[in-house]
Amino acid sequence: MTTYNDFAAFAQAVEAHRQANPDWIRLNGRPTTGSRDPWAYFLYADRKWKVDVDSSFLPIFYRRQTSTGNR
Repeated sequence: MTTYNDFAAFAQAVEAHRQANPDWIRLNGRPTTGSRDPWAYFLYADRKWKVDVDSSFLPIFYRRQTSTGNR
């Protein structure tokens, strides 16, 4: 499982994944939630954060645009 050093690096990986799968709304390509398996981790504010495979792309992209930087 990949752990990114910060949210910006994680968001870049998500963007590349989205471009490779333009019809998907979630990281795993399924239309609904239901899996807590990890897709990746990233470091932020001295913690390791897990992002599940059933996460939607939109909240990730929104947070990337509104991010105030890494702590």
